[in-house]
Amino acid sequence: MFLTALIPTANHEVSPDGMLVRRLLQKDVSAFEQLYDRHLHIVYGLLLRILQQAGTAEEVAQDVFLQLWRNAGQYDEPRGPFIPWLLTLARNRALDTLRLKSERQRRRED
Repeated sequence: MFLTALIPTANHEVSPDGMLVRRLLQKDVSAFEQLYDRHLHIVYGLLLRILQQAGTAEEVAQDVFLQLWRNAGQYDEPRGPFIPWLLTLARNRALDTLRLKSERQRRRED
């Protein structure tokens, strides 16, 4: 399922995910749904490993895909495949969430 997005393409070819992102730039809801359906499980799995809480992982996954919807233009296909880019967004959002939780906990203790 995810293997086609991991296979490097020639410079003149556009990956299936790259085509969906291009459609996403046009605010194509169908393209968003396809990206969501294709990649939600891997994003959620990463978030769950980092955050260790299902509810928080679900919320952050929704935030990641909302960020994708709003900022699809940040993805630059010539720089690399879509999945590592998306997982980097998810990882960064998870770490931000952990830092915020830690800061809130520290403030409560003070």
